[in-house]
Amino acid sequence: EAVGKVVDILFKECHLHRIEAMVHPQNIPSIALLESLSFEREGLARDAVKLNGKWQDMYRYAHINMETERNGG
Repeated sequence: EAVGKVVDILFKECHLHRIEAMVHPQNIPSIALLESLSFEREGLARDAVKLNGKWQDMYRYAHINMETERNGG
């Protein structure tokens, strides 16, 4: 719920057009949360972050503010 409110604030009050998130492919709860908030998986970032001494792949998600599209923003 809190993340959804932050997304609303970023789009409506801060007028952002796009929000991105990176998530580890095994982090199923975070993936479910992003997808429930209309984030779309755009691809896999290979060796994107170093976790526990090992380079890890990450999924890249994005959410586009369609209101800016409609309003020519």
